[in-house]
Amino acid sequence: MNAYVNNAHNEYAQWWLEGGVMGVLVMLLALAVLARALLGLLRMRAGSTARVCGIAAMTGIGVIALHSTVDYPLRTQALMAVFSVLCGIAVGAAGTVSAPRAQPARH
Repeated sequence: MNAYVNNAHNEYAQWWLEGGVMGVLVMLLALAVLARALLGLLRMRAGSTARVCGIAAMTGIGVIALHSTVDYPLRTQALMAVFSVLCGIAVGAAGTVSAPRAQPARH
């Protein structure tokens, strides 16, 4: 074969080319979940451990997402795993604020 077809050097364009409209919808759904988590983190008390960990994880997510516009870092298993762990930390930290507190039982 004399021709070589390279991937797009934009992760989002590559997903759109490979996944079509459904791929874009999945990306938008994931973005909505992360945006809601970020809003939850910003509403938390400043300086709380969950907020600090969540914001740090969101910063890492932002760096990888920004890198994805000019390259395809999520094609490597290591960065894909780091991205997934950071998403789990951010969403988990944001979920601590919405979890109802257990009320002590009255007898």
